[in-house]
Amino acid sequence: MIRRNIDTSLELVNGTLYVVDLITRSVTGEVEKVNVRLLSGEIHGIERIRVTFEISTGVYVNREQFPLILSY
Repeated sequence: MIRRNIDTSLELVNGTLYVVDLITRSVTGEVEKVNVRLLSGEIHGIERIRVTFEISTGVYVNREQFPLILSY
């Protein structure tokens, strides 16, 4: 399930169900993109999203992750 609104015009919104179609890796083996097939049959590439948190005054943490979770 998609955990974040990515693109409403493409139906890539929070709660959308999908099937993982392909995982694309870089030459170093790092996962770059996850291709998902929506229930409508459309395939879209999902990339990591970077989020920055301020954990205390002037101290920030950057986190990059795919906005996807397992659902069944």
